[in-house]
Amino acid sequence: MTGPVRYTEHWSSQTGRPFPECHWMTLDEARARYATLDRSFVVVDASQVIDEQTVQARWTVGFAPNGWVRARFFSPVGSVTHLTDYAPIDGRLWRSRTIDYTYPDDEHEYVEFQALRHVTCAFEPDGSATVIIVDKEHSTKDVGTSEHVHSEGFWMDRPAFGDWDDLTDKSYGIPPTEPGWQSRPPSPVSSI
Repeated sequence: MTGPVRYTEHWSSQTGRPFPECHWMTLDEARARYATLDRSFVVVDASQVIDEQTVQARWTVGFAPNGWVRARFFSPVGSVTHLTDYAPIDGRLWRSRTIDYTYPDDEHEYVEFQALRHVTCAFEPDGSATVIIVDKEHSTKDVGTSEHVHSEGFWMDRPAFGDWDDLTDKSYGIPPTEPGWQSRPPSPVSSI
């Protein structure tokens, strides 16, 4: 159960509010926008309301007019800790990429480029995958690939309006740990 939500065109994690040129949509406006997706649309977790215009979201789900969907997950202080991208393929959504971020501490808000480490996983419908681990503290970049990931569970039908549970599940479709990852040795990272 996703809990209370709000809807807008664009939302700022720094302010907890819609962008200045945007507003919180009524339920009818949001339902109409989702039906056409002719412009951007964001579902914002509203379980923690600060004031009438401000929420401290645990997650957001953004829908782009081209069909892409991005779920972002936040720490209690507002740093993006995880994101999942869903690609539109043949009328369905495919969990195509995830990124997990690790920051210097949990007490301050950071933006993604300030992460000490990030892990990017990219998956293709044919079962191939690439994992890239960038560790800024140790100036390393490790790349792993596989051609045999059981990713059949990464497919999702576009949810009905209001049914955001699968999109707000960080583990949606993740298969059990797979043998066979082929990892190259870490290499120095010149600029990240």
